[in-house]
Amino acid sequence: MKHAGLCILVMSLLPAWPARAEVIVRLRPGPADGPTDEGFLPAILTVADPNGELPEAIGAVSLRRTRGGPTLLYAVSLAPRTEHQVPVSLPVVSVQEAYRVRLLAGADGTGGVLRERQIPLTLPDLGLVDRARGALIQPTAYDNWQEDLPRWPRWLLRTVFLTMALFCVALGAALFVRRPAVRLWAVLLVAAAATAATAWLLSQCPTVSLRRSGPLTIVACRRTTTWSHPAVGVRPLYWSRHQMDADDMLYRPGSSLTLTLRPEQVRLFRRAAGPTTTATGPAR
Repeated sequence: MKHAGLCILVMSLLPAWPARAEVIVRLRPGPADGPTDEGFLPAILTVADPNGELPEAIGAVSLRRTRGGPTLLYAVSLAPRTEHQVPVSLPVVSVQEAYRVRLLAGADGTGGVLRERQIPLTLPDLGLVDRARGALIQPTAYDNWQEDLPRWPRWLLRTVFLTMALFCVALGAALFVRRPAVRLWAVLLVAAAATAATAWLLSQCPTVSLRRSGPLTIVACRRTTTWSHPAVGVRPLYWSRHQMDADDMLYRPGSSLTLTLRPEQVRLFRRAAGPTTTATGPAR
C-alpha cells in the first residue's frame, strides 16, 4: 500500500503530457443578418490542422445535412499545419441542424475522404429559420408544374408503331422457314433488330425537358438519367421536406450541379437574377 501511494504521489507531481491536437473542424453562422432569398444560410467553416495530422493537403470540402438533402462541394487549398476559413451556404429548415462535413483530397473531391465530422448547428432565431424554410420549400410553386411531365411526341410513337408492324411481318415470315435451326436464327435476328431499332428511335428524342417561367427553371425527364447544369445563380426549390431529404444533388456553388432525374418527378430551380424566357403554362 505504501508503494502504491508513493507511485500515485509521484505521478501527480509529474507534468501532464500535452495532448496531441486533432484536426479541428468548426461551423458557425456567418456575419449576414439572415438567410439569402434562396433559403441558404451564410456560414463560416473553419478547418485547422495545427500538428500536421492530415496525410496530404485538402483540396475540397463537402457539407450535407445529416437528415439528407443536397451535398455542397467547395474547392479549397489547405496544406497540413495550417488553418483555413471557408465561406459556405447551408440549407436550413430546422432550429437544430447537423451537417456531415468531409475533408477531401483533390480539388474535385475524388481523391478520397481525409477526415469526416458531424457538426451540430443551433439557430435560436425561429423567424430566421421560418424564412429560410419558406424560401426552400414552396409547395404552391409546384401547383402549375406537378403534372408537367414530358410526353413522347406523336411522330415518334407513329414511327415506332410502323417499325414494329414491319418487324411483326418479318417475324411471321421467319416462322415459315422449314429448317428448325435456320428458323430459330431468323427469329432471333428479327427480335434483336427490332430491339435495336426501337432503342435507336427512342434515343432520338431528348431525355430531359427544360423550360423557364419567370425566375423558375422547370426540369423533367422521360427516363431516369443523371443530369448536370450550370449552377451560377441557381438554387433548388422543393415541394416538401421529404423531397429535399431524398435529394442526391451534388451542388458546386457558382459552378455546376448534378442530380438524378426520374420520370415521375418534376424539379424546380430558382434563378437569382438575369433575363428569362417566359412560358405560358404547362406543356401538353
